[in-house]
Amino acid sequence: MSILRHTLALLILLTGTAAFAQSMTEAQKSEMRSLREQQTAIWRKIRAGEAVENDRRALLRAIDEYNLNFPNDTAGLTFAAEIAAALGDDDLVDTYYSNILGTNPQLVRQGLAWAAYYYDSNPARAEQILLRLGSNAPDNLAFSMAMYEFYTKKMPDRLDRQFEGLIEHPPTRELVGFINGVSATSRDLGLHYARKAKQRWPEDPIATAQLASRLRWVARYQDAIDQFVQLDEPLLLRDDIGMEYADCLYAVHRFTDSIEHLQAIELQDSIYDKRASRGINFRLGTRPRMIQAWKDEQVLRQSDAARDDNPRATIVVDGAPIRVELFEDQAPVSVANFIHLADEGFYRDSDFHRVETGLISQGGRRAGDSDPYGGPGYFIEHEGRRGDARGHFRGSLCMASTGQDQRIGSQFYITHFPTAHLDGTHVVIGRVLEGQEQIESMRGGERINDVTITRRREHDYPMDVELEDGTTVPRSVWRAMQQAGDQSSDEP
Repeated sequence: MSILRHTLALLILLTGTAAFAQSMTEAQKSEMRSLREQQTAIWRKIRAGEAVENDRRALLRAIDEYNLNFPNDTAGLTFAAEIAAALGDDDLVDTYYSNILGTNPQLVRQGLAWAAYYYDSNPARAEQILLRLGSNAPDNLAFSMAMYEFYTKKMPDRLDRQFEGLIEHPPTRELVGFINGVSATSRDLGLHYARKAKQRWPEDPIATAQLASRLRWVARYQDAIDQFVQLDEPLLLRDDIGMEYADCLYAVHRFTDSIEHLQAIELQDSIYDKRASRGINFRLGTRPRMIQAWKDEQVLRQSDAARDDNPRATIVVDGAPIRVELFEDQAPVSVANFIHLADEGFYRDSDFHRVETGLISQGGRRAGDSDPYGGPGYFIEHEGRRGDARGHFRGSLCMASTGQDQRIGSQFYITHFPTAHLDGTHVVIGRVLEGQEQIESMRGGERINDVTITRRREHDYPMDVELEDGTTVPRSVWRAMQQAGDQSSDEP
């Protein structure tokens, strides 16, 4: 899917298809229903491998007749443009979309569909269309965001030129559109421009809010908080900005402060963004329980520190050490498994193959394994539903449940954000002591040089594993079987 079509899909999801619909008479509905039935018949022919160009041209003639009868119906013109695009007729595509946008230059769906038609085949033409859309509707952020997304993907040399023009003057909605559009393709590049805008206009609240937002979306939560608190109270209580600020407070385990800020936003008379308001209500419905959960976790961590005997490990990622503590008491099988795999060098030279910035970094496949569900060749007990199972907070080390049957093997993930919704479905086996910033800076593909157990309790770590055929055996037996197989494979 092209970036413009991706933007278009998001806009439809966010605003609903009703936003693009018009009221229709019964006669219109009847004729449009007949046209859609012809389109369905064409789709059937396509699936059957039949040629459909003549059918499409016949349908287009019928749509043109509809548009003559109902000249003010944008839906008819849009339908015609879509069929012209399917035919690959550039002149007709331009004609229909020009007519549509001529009647209403604010029609986002149709405008972006027009540019998307040329996205791969003729980028220069796509740029012309986007510039025209932005010129005819300068206050429409959707068009400016699409423009900067397009430049990021297709013409990156244009970005700096556009940006330098924007920051010649105090930040405006155009700058917001630019940074958001770039960030939709590259969060790090969006942060780069937000930093430059802040440097140019250090006292400007728009520049400050944009830098805070971009820091939030690359998981630089405390840095984002430091920017948010520079805003005056009305801005910080605006529900779009305030919700991001509350999320950052939540991320650094300031659960009470986060909830109190969301409650303060609710007391405001004005609503900036309906979707943000729904997001606030959702957060207030699910997050208060984290206040007590964090208190309970703090008690457990104090107990861990007093005993000072939990196993520890160092995960070296691209040469940088990440030190973790393992919760053997609450996840004995999972910890034993992690220790065995580390001791055997299983994780050496593997990678973090799945990174969702602001959520998790996941690795733990054998080096060279491209299977997203890859594991050690066995499964272990799922301890996530134990009564004493630890919760998911920022920096939690957890075993990943992979595949359709959600089995646990060797893969693990480290959280960037408190993910309480994973409690019970995944098992927390430890937490990061040092190196959380390294985890949150990941973008995928980082190399695990090695995992070393630096402290363990003075006992063996026996455990059972389940084989692919459902047989359960001691892991020592499984290991002996593997070693025997390796030796026999070396025989002439």
